[in-house]
Amino acid sequence: MMPSFKVHLQKWHEVERILVLAMLYHSDSISDCAKFLEIADVSTDAEHSNEEQSLIQEFTMIGKQVNIILMWMLNRLSGQKEFNNIIDDILGTA
Repeated sequence: MMPSFKVHLQKWHEVERILVLAMLYHSDSISDCAKFLEIADVSTDAEHSNEEQSLIQEFTMIGKQVNIILMWMLNRLSGQKEFNNIIDDILGTA
């Protein structure tokens, strides 16, 4: 991200949190978060139950989907900025 983006970083993190919550809600996975935290508290790093592995896979897929959405948003912003620059160039040279 560009250095000028730092003023918007807090809002971007808020968008990320909302996206994660929306994905968890719409994939019916909110209850799985509490279950995962309970399992993680009692298991050691060396042992991972099948249920824990399944939850890790589920959350990994959700994370990948969130990243795809965020990349789409960044590409849209970049495309809009390029479009604005082209318009400014056209208007400036006309």
